[in-house]
Amino acid sequence: MKMTADGGPRYCVGHGGGKRCQQEGCSKRAASSGRPYCVGHGGGKRCETEGCPKVAVCGGTPHCLAHGGGKRCQQEGCTKVAVVGGTPHCMAHGGGRFCKQEGCSKAAAGTTRYCVGHGGGRRCQEAGCTKGAQGSTYHCLAHGGGRRCQREGCLNAAAGGGALYCISHGGGKRCQQEGCTKAARPGDPPRCLAHGGGRRCLHAGCTTAAQGSTLHCVTHGGGRRCQHEGCTKAAAGGGGTPHCVSHGGGRRCQEQGCAMAAANGGTAHCIAHGGGRRCQTEGCTKTAAVGTFHCKPHGGGKRCQQEGCIKSAIGTTGHCKAHGGGVRCQHDGCLKSAQGGGTPHCVAHGGGRRCQHEGCSNPARDDTPLCIAHGGGRRCQTEGCTTMAVGVGKVHCRAHGGGGPSRVNVCQEEGCTKVARGGGTLPKCAAHGGGRRCQEEGCTKAAEDSGTPHCRAHGGGRRCQHEGCTKSARDDTPFCILHGGGKRCQTEGCNTVAHATQGGGGAKHCKRHGGGRRCQQQGCTKAARKGGLCVAHGGGRRFQEEDCSELVVRGSVSRKRCTRSAAQQCIPGVVTKRGSPRNDNGRAQRADSRLPAAKRVLRSSSRGSVQ
Repeated sequence: MKMTADGGPRYCVGHGGGKRCQQEGCSKRAASSGRPYCVGHGGGKRCETEGCPKVAVCGGTPHCLAHGGGKRCQQEGCTKVAVVGGTPHCMAHGGGRFCKQEGCSKAAAGTTRYCVGHGGGRRCQEAGCTKGAQGSTYHCLAHGGGRRCQREGCLNAAAGGGALYCISHGGGKRCQQEGCTKAARPGDPPRCLAHGGGRRCLHAGCTTAAQGSTLHCVTHGGGRRCQHEGCTKAAAGGGGTPHCVSHGGGRRCQEQGCAMAAANGGTAHCIAHGGGRRCQTEGCTKTAAVGTFHCKPHGGGKRCQQEGCIKSAIGTTGHCKAHGGGVRCQHDGCLKSAQGGGTPHCVAHGGGRRCQHEGCSNPARDDTPLCIAHGGGRRCQTEGCTTMAVGVGKVHCRAHGGGGPSRVNVCQEEGCTKVARGGGTLPKCAAHGGGRRCQEEGCTKAAEDSGTPHCRAHGGGRRCQHEGCTKSARDDTPFCILHGGGKRCQTEGCNTVAHATQGGGGAKHCKRHGGGRRCQQQGCTKAARKGGLCVAHGGGRRFQEEDCSELVVRGSVSRKRCTRSAAQQCIPGVVTKRGSPRNDNGRAQRADSRLPAAKRVLRSSSRGSVQ
């Protein structure tokens, strides 16, 4: 350490010696240009290109690197900058120092012998982070290092090339496709990913962009992967963590006690705590769809291109699920949508998550690992109730107030509270013309939800695969009920069709073994017919003839008029199990009352008088 003339110590530039920048709070060395400021605060020589605020490169050139300043690579036809270190070539043509890691061809960072990816250069000082520090800061981009976006409230890093804003707010190079304002990816010409920019996945038949320094897209194994044991998802960026969002990766919500991921858009909170962009419709607090100012129920996002359809378009397709959008099931002849989870099939053909109960192959419901029959799905939160929760939010079952119409999916027909169906010009339920309609001339029924444009009566929906049969296939099976399709009774030895039980739980048993709806008469456990009652208590459809209580017989000449002649007036009374009225003494009126209802009515109509 040398001494000054007055006896004081003298220091080198690295330890505070020399002229310092006079900007308040800055301790950097002042540039030698006559102005007492560092390069970051306007000191030093500037590029003479009009409108360029960058620093001119040392070596007597009056321009920055981007405008031709500095030494150039001497390789024929190359205009890149020669790497500092005495070499007359750029990095691509052998100039500069290279990483000493075996098989790595990247440049060594700083004064170290390795590139940033292999531990070279300065490292982020955040505890547990191994990324390289950015610029003159001591942290990586994820932990606040480097230049930040100057848009108020934005925490993202500023784009490269001297930009003042992040990519989301207009920083960096933009796509040269006419009318496109997205950020450009490397390539010639510079375009965004949607218009062919950047590198493409090398997987056969895939046109998605390759991730990072890998040769494949995220779906085919490209990019960084989650390091959680058994997880194959992509690691989330923006947190310096090697895990996916589900295992704690990415930026997290800063709300106290919240462990959810922070929403995109440079916000520090999750969607539930106000993060992300919001719908601008008055009174709506939902998240705005990507690229728009409104949520999907209020018209945000891409819409289905089918004429008259107002639903949202799925993925990169131009249509909703009902009109062929999204990924379709790859099962031969199936037109349904493929379920998430990386499976290429619909629920009926094994797609999506399955129930983890031993021996069960039903689909798992909601965010639980089980199907409805084994306790999966969201349950009613009313104390003591285990019924399935329904409706918006799925908080309560129907008996406890759940399933009420929401303000965006209720039928707009006056006085109707049913759920609206998509596919029409106005959101209405199926009974009032909502949803897709059968295209058969003169038919007004709803089209089946299987991609077909017709109702069941006109060939819509899935058909029975039994040779020569044209009936509709039932449930998740490829056959009609007559040929073994549909859900069957789970009682041992019974092969009858199962019926859904009252209060949810799915179809498990036939009516004889407790399935289906039960009679509402107190103390009665018989199967309910039309009207909520069993036959003995007045349920089922009845003839409309005055003073007649006979059951309507399936296959009779008329289902509205009584089949008895005028001389055979029915005597009102208590209806028996087989539908025959009784006398005052409680006995059957005729001896043939034990016959089936159909034969009894036909026999009574053929007789001339009542015995």
